[in-house]
Amino acid sequence: SNLNEELGQIEYVFSDKTGTLTQNYMEFRKLIAKGKPYGMDRSVEDISKFPEVTNVNFRDQNFLTALNRGDRDIEDYLLALGVCHTIITENKDGQIVYNASSPDELALVNFAKFVGCEYMGMDEDSRMLVSFKNTTHKYRLLQVLEFNSKRFFFFCEIFTNYPPL
Repeated sequence: SNLNEELGQIEYVFSDKTGTLTQNYMEFRKLIAKGKPYGMDRSVEDISKFPEVTNVNFRDQNFLTALNRGDRDIEDYLLALGVCHTIITENKDGQIVYNASSPDELALVNFAKFVGCEYMGMDEDSRMLVSFKNTTHKYRLLQVLEFNSKRFFFFCEIFTNYPPL
């Protein structure tokens, strides 16, 4: 993990009483795609048809309707979540397990999987594999910048301009 290198650069440590920092856990609940907020509507009650994932508490029927309708902004958002990360996959008992250096990355990639855009790992040519809408897309990894929210949104903006390989 590259976290050890960053520990030496810490100048201040902040904590809160809610346990957010001490639990090191993130739960995906809401998003904004092209200025439209999703996650406020909690109308989906039966989630048995969705894959079992951790770190996701999202139940917005409006988002799912837009996704099923083929909304390109939603699709671009999900594909960006599927490729803009440093998660390493591991195969355990025929299941893909994500190993993430941060709970933020895990929550984002698990959300994409939850709604049908699953990161499958790397192929033998070091291309990222993402299964979306019954198609496996391959993306060449050009550069790795360590995860933070500013870089994530930068990559999401860039991503929409480049088609898959």
